[in-house]
Amino acid sequence: MQRLRDLELLGEISMIKFLLDTDYLIDYLRGNPAAEELIKSIRKRHIQGYLSVISLYELYTGVSPNPEAQEKLHQIQTMKNWFFTLIVGERVIYQAANIFYQLKSMNRTIAIKDIFIAATAITQNLPLKTRNKKDFQHIPELKLA
Repeated sequence: MQRLRDLELLGEISMIKFLLDTDYLIDYLRGNPAAEELIKSIRKRHIQGYLSVISLYELYTGVSPNPEAQEKLHQIQTMKNWFFTLIVGERVIYQAANIFYQLKSMNRTIAIKDIFIAATAITQNLPLKTRNKKDFQHIPELKLA
């Protein structure tokens, strides 16, 4: 990581940036060391991290609305501040519809939430960092990190 920072200071490489899929966020909240290291790099601004509002939705729906879940809710609210959050606007909706029809023509389906996350990455020209590559591999315009 130090080498990466040195190269950035010298202007030899541009800032690494990507849209992070929900799976890494969940792993982070569960204490997965690899996810913790990745998100630590985002928090320290060594990597420019982006989130789709769909990922926030997935995180919030994974936390039950009871008092015991307040700590998880606080962790999500803290973590989201380390990212640039991207909303779903008309461009994303249009792209999502195109993805849906592309996948349908290939007799492939993925969750609508994943279609919106992919559409967000495509419209923002960001690679998607995900562990679920099989869910996204049939979307030709999508770059995977």
